[in-house]
Amino acid sequence: MGTRERWIVIAAGTFLFLATLGYTYARFTRFPEPAGRPEARGESVLEDGAELVLRHVADGGAVTASEVIPVGEELVGLSLSEVRGLKPHWTVLSFSPSRLVVDVPCEPEGPGGFIGQRDGAVAIFAGRRDGCHQLVELTGLRIESLSAEAQQAVAEGIEYESPGDLPQLLEGLVSTR
Repeated sequence: MGTRERWIVIAAGTFLFLATLGYTYARFTRFPEPAGRPEARGESVLEDGAELVLRHVADGGAVTASEVIPVGEELVGLSLSEVRGLKPHWTVLSFSPSRLVVDVPCEPEGPGGFIGQRDGAVAIFAGRRDGCHQLVELTGLRIESLSAEAQQAVAEGIEYESPGDLPQLLEGLVSTR
């Protein structure tokens, strides 16, 4: 073996030795966490600024309304299991650090509601038109039997304050035929 071949073998051996040494150092050396960084918990947590998608679900399983809002301060930094413990009435559909999607039981608030339409008939709903609402009664009054103005009003939803207002509102719809 000539001098040139010896130098090639020495260079290759030195390179392989240094590469092995570097790999071993990188693989088995623990680097300290940078100061100010929270310790890794091993599971995802909700970030500040994450969005919360609330799907209001009626008794029959139908989604009556959805809303997207920022996650409240009480949920920031919580894991999926912690959110489930804090909000047991929620059904979590999706969880990531930036977005939480849940089904919540629809429970209309207050005595009011609105008159709308369902299956071609005038229907009475409890709750908000643009929020959580549930069907109270499906009347026998057909939408096509109403005047064009009454049909438009029912399509947009006629709000009522208390169930005592309903007879007068329904009478008003019928009288416009």
